[in-house]
Amino acid sequence: MPGEILDFLACYPFLKKGAVVVLHDIALCHHENNWDAIATKLLFDTVTADKLIGIDEEDSSLLNIGAFVVTEDTGQYIDDVFSALTTIWGYRVKDKELAIYREFYSHYYSEEKIILFDMAVRMNQSTLDRKVNEKIRIRQEGFLNAYAWVNQIKEKENVYVYGCGHYGKLLRQMFSQCGIRVKGYIISDGRDTGGCEEPIFYLSEIDRYLDKDRDVIVIGVDIPLQAEICDILSTRGISEYILPDRNILNMLI
Repeated sequence: MPGEILDFLACYPFLKKGAVVVLHDIALCHHENNWDAIATKLLFDTVTADKLIGIDEEDSSLLNIGAFVVTEDTGQYIDDVFSALTTIWGYRVKDKELAIYREFYSHYYSEEKIILFDMAVRMNQSTLDRKVNEKIRIRQEGFLNAYAWVNQIKEKENVYVYGCGHYGKLLRQMFSQCGIRVKGYIISDGRDTGGCEEPIFYLSEIDRYLDKDRDVIVIGVDIPLQAEICDILSTRGISEYILPDRNILNMLI
């Protein structure tokens, strides 16, 4: 969004009655997480024309391709297509490109339609600015929370990372960069130690090394597995552990 609509409005003044416009990716928003890819669908739905689209209960992919035939009514209701530009755009169109569209439109469309175009541009520029600022704010909060989380761990004399998988290794690497001494990995009894840096401690023997007053265990597994690990530690009387939240894990990747 909004390229397809902008381009159609640029082409429309040269289309005669009976011209056929073929559209692809009408249902692109339902494929490969393209949540914002709705411009072609909006164009197909808002233009007044004779519309052609395949419908088959056994093959929904047919809905991704369609066409419409320009009629005498298409120009009469072209305002609806301009109005579609006021929906949220998924990306920022360069000012230079918008200026070219506006200059071109001014030769073929009424002043009211140009005003609607200008309103859509202003609305989306404002919305996209807020979206960018929100992303910056969330990122800053994430860094501050991560900083506080790391400082909490720094207060302990020794750190053990439970888990020697993907997140466990990334946590140990981060701690090393932050000057935090990691005494080793803790893994469940019977787990393969292949690919893990030394030292490695099995859960059944950790009681011999862990000082519950001065040491801490950081759970180095993904969110769905954290509760299971916490229960295992609790049954052994170990309550001094720290969990990374989703923001911390995302920062490691």
